Amino acid sequence: MKSYLFDASAILAFLNKETGQEIVGTLFEHDNCLVTAVNLAEVLYKLRAKRFTEEETRQILTGLPLEIVPCTLADAWISSSFYPQAKDFGLSLGDRICLATGKRLKIEVVTADKRWKIIKAPPCLKLIR
Repeated sequence: MKSYLFDASAILAFLNKETGQEIVGTLFEHDNCLVTAVNLAEVLYKLRAKRFTEEETRQILTGLPLEIVPCTLADAWISSSFYPQAKDFGLSLGDRICLATGKRLKIEVVTADKRWKIIKAPPCLKLIR
């Protein structure tokens, strides 16, 4: 079983039935799926912004096969090394933490964000669209 680290954009594409959601669905069915606590916070924020209640949000996320990975001091340090890319490509804190965690864990990062193709941070990147 292969492990994947999911960026908020990939999870939101799945939940919103956007382009690439079938790729995420297949990974959810067959692989070990991880999300950082920071990226999960971003997903929670987006769901609440759509006026989902806390209970509805919990129910939505309970159905997803995601293991939550805490943000570590190493992730914080690695994420700071992305300053030039953050400035040039508009990487958010969630983006940088996801890339840093993928780099630390040496696993493939799944995203819907095409800008990440340019960034050579994680060992491998899987774009869903």
